[in-house]
Amino acid sequence: MGSAAEDQRFMRAALAEAERAAAEGEVPIGAVAVRDGRIIASARNRVEASGSAVAHAEFELLRAAEAAVGGRRMDEVDFYVTKEPCPMCAGMLVNARVRRVVFGIGDPHGGGCGGALDVTGHPGMLWHVAVTGGVLADECRRLLETFFRDARKKKAPLPGNIRMRNFQRDAYGIELNKLLRDAFGRDLTQWFRWKVWDNHFESYSIARPNSELIAHTGVFRLQLHLGGERFPVVVLAAIATARAERGRGHIRKLLGAVLERCADTPVLLTAPSAAATFLQKFDFRPVQEQQPVAEIVSGNPAVCDRKLTPEEARPLLEQNRCDSSAFRAEEALPLELLCLCGGWADQLLLLRDGLAAACHRRGETLHLGGLFGPNPASWEELVTLLPLSGVRRVEFGFAPEIPGAPIHWEEPSPARQVFLRGELPLPVPFHFPESLEF
Repeated sequence: MGSAAEDQRFMRAALAEAERAAAEGEVPIGAVAVRDGRIIASARNRVEASGSAVAHAEFELLRAAEAAVGGRRMDEVDFYVTKEPCPMCAGMLVNARVRRVVFGIGDPHGGGCGGALDVTGHPGMLWHVAVTGGVLADECRRLLETFFRDARKKKAPLPGNIRMRNFQRDAYGIELNKLLRDAFGRDLTQWFRWKVWDNHFESYSIARPNSELIAHTGVFRLQLHLGGERFPVVVLAAIATARAERGRGHIRKLLGAVLERCADTPVLLTAPSAAATFLQKFDFRPVQEQQPVAEIVSGNPAVCDRKLTPEEARPLLEQNRCDSSAFRAEEALPLELLCLCGGWADQLLLLRDGLAAACHRRGETLHLGGLFGPNPASWEELVTLLPLSGVRRVEFGFAPEIPGAPIHWEEPSPARQVFLRGELPLPVPFHFPESLEF
């Protein structure tokens, strides 16, 4: 049996997992597995992300603990969970022969460890799990209460005729694609066909009585890694009004409703510089970006520049390891895939196995919007792969971390700007990744 101090220490680790679940839109339940006084595995609720009713924190933890132990028997392992396991999970704990379960808040209505049922201690069971409840119960309770209070707030009726979708409905997707095609000239059928719309994306729209959408704002909820810390943020994208409806205040109405629901979270968006006065009314301020640039002494024609379709490029983006340590977005794949099907759709090149680029030429400048894949390259290799014949300058649409690259930063003359509402410790110098723009 662990001491009270040890139980609290391990429960705090489980609470940290629960907080990560809440940030991901999951019911905030976290868990850790402990053996010989140290944590061997951790997990959190993933029901929404996995689309599985059994992806409770305890199930996710058991899989991780089995890998750590190298077997299915947990008779030397203690499970710490922020909420009393349900009967399903309690049965699993018995079958796995978990030595002890320690939970935070009890569940008198649905708990399986003595709350509603006593599965773990039932006399007919061949294995009895030792149970300790109530460890850091108040903190576990507050996290759950805050989550469900915020969830009820999100479900409150929106003003006027604004509708919100946080899952893909095919009929709605058809109307949204039609609006975005009208507003931007981009057909996103492929993105909707992939069904990558997950619980990190919310769609706010205004529609005519026949369900035809006339205005839209997309809300992507991400986690940003900045300077070694993790911050929940909202990125607004796919902000559009049908051409025939422009100038009628639809975006003003949508932004008011969206930002009221995101009041406690920093919000980022990119927009034309001319929109600054309009966005200031919603407490947005422009962020000072810098343009990363590399000068090319002598450009070589590309060795391999096969054009890619978004379908072909998708696996490389999903396995991407060309990340920035200063500014890294987590859970951003749906938004990045939207960019892949949108602004990048006709700019995709396969440079070599495991590395692709989104780039286009403007005179003697090559604009490299994105570089992605599981096998990053050095600058020495890149200059042999990129189509640099006649190019004297490379502009990057991201903050490049490429070994050997002669990067310098310039003051841009932007036609578009990044706007921020709230506070974020953005790195200096800073360039917002084009993969998060639409």
